[in-house]
Amino acid sequence: MVLKQEGRNPFFGGRPLIEARKNRVVVLEDLDFVWDEPDLKILVRQWNAGVSVEESAEYFGRDPDEILLAIIYLARNYKITRRKGGLKGDGNEGS
Repeated sequence: MVLKQEGRNPFFGGRPLIEARKNRVVVLEDLDFVWDEPDLKILVRQWNAGVSVEESAEYFGRDPDEILLAIIYLARNYKITRRKGGLKGDGNEGS
């Protein structure tokens, strides 16, 4: 069964999208999007302490991309804000 998308698509100059999609790819299917709330609270503390994404990934035993996705989630939900050093942190954990 071929599904066609109707309507206007802003990515194609507002032209209607009438061709069926081909060669669909599920992105990031190898990543784990599920987090326990206590782990997210730890990640918030790590973020605020300047721990790098790589160090958090090692701590949790997770792919660094999973840490990035959790950071995006936390930022979108106003649990964390920008920090000195960005994703790399400031290297001053606990100081």
